[in-house]
Amino acid sequence: MKRGEVYVVHVGRGADAPGSQQDAEGPSVPAVVLTRDAINDHSATVVVAPIVTAGSVPRLYPSDIRVYAPAGGLAVDGVILTAQVRSVPRTRLGRRLGVLDAVLIGQVDRALRITFALDDNA
Repeated sequence: MKRGEVYVVHVGRGADAPGSQQDAEGPSVPAVVLTRDAINDHSATVVVAPIVTAGSVPRLYPSDIRVYAPAGGLAVDGVILTAQVRSVPRTRLGRRLGVLDAVLIGQVDRALRITFALDDNA
């Protein structure tokens, strides 16, 4: 898996028990992989940001990125929520949907700097 790829992530109801039967029964959402490739190659977990349906976001914040389908393999327009990043076990990543292009990754990087106050002007 690579940074910028979009996967279906099994959120599951048993978040505290990775690999449990409950995990497979819970909802799934598309999410973009944020972790650097060197970490993805060796870690049992990855950091992702969820992508929600654009129609479910009434107002975009500076930490949100609009994604127009079919970018990233999405079937409908979405919004990447960098304010809701989470670490998930690799086992929760399902089907790969696609990959974001360099322009969208640049927008994600700017949004993450806002989310985590990594710029002096954030």
